Amino acid sequence: MIVLALVGISVVRDPSVLAGILILEGVAYGAYLSVGQAFVAEHSTDANRGTATGTYSAAGSLGSTVSPFVLGAIAGQMGLAAVFGVMAVVALVLLFVIFLLYWRSQRAARG
Repeated sequence: MIVLALVGISVVRDPSVLAGILILEGVAYGAYLSVGQAFVAEHSTDANRGTATGTYSAAGSLGSTVSPFVLGAIAGQMGLAAVFGVMAVVALVLLFVIFLLYWRSQRAARG
C-alpha cells in the first residue's frame, strides 16, 4: 500500500486526490510501524528480542536521518516528483529482499 501511495504521489496533480493518497500513505505507514515491531518481537527469541527490536528501531532512525540528504540530491537533479518514484522502487526492492530473507529462514528452520 505504501508503494502504491508513493507512485500516486509522484503522478497525481489534483490536490484533493493527493490529499486522499497522503491519508492512505499515513495509514499504511502507521500500520507498517506497529506490524513491523510485532513481527520482530514474534520472530525473535527471548534472548535476542531486545537486540532485534533495537536494530529495527535503529534502522528506521538511520533511514530518517540519511534519506533527506539522498532524496534532496535526487530532487535537485530530477525534480520533486521523481523522489517519490525512486522511493517506490526502493520500497519494492526492499520488500522483495525481506520476503526472500524470510523465505530462506523459514526453509532453513524446516530443515
